[in-house]
Amino acid sequence: MLFGGHAGSQLLFVGNERTSALTIYNLDGFPETAPVMVDNFFMANPTNNLTATWQELFDNRTIGTVDPESMKWVPIDDDEGHLFVAGAVSGTLTAFHVSISHIPDLACSPPLPVTKPN
Repeated sequence: MLFGGHAGSQLLFVGNERTSALTIYNLDGFPETAPVMVDNFFMANPTNNLTATWQELFDNRTIGTVDPESMKWVPIDDDEGHLFVAGAVSGTLTAFHVSISHIPDLACSPPLPVTKPN
């Protein structure tokens, strides 16, 4: 889990290791109001190529974060930030660009996988 946000907005990022999913909650108003789930997505196959094997995804450098282990929030300004997620099994570092101004319809750009060099 990781808390992030800026300029009064609070977010909770939850990396689910077994499912390789990322869930984002908006914590604005907490504890008076319950957290709101903003997004939940599967990170291991960001291309949604359902016919590719794991080896094909890896060889084509399109495998995403498998087993998210470590996360870091880096604010850019009052409206935007980057979320970096390391995959323990995949050996990848995935960067997400997050626009805070779209909360509760938080806008996350597609992940940009960065893999280890050969």
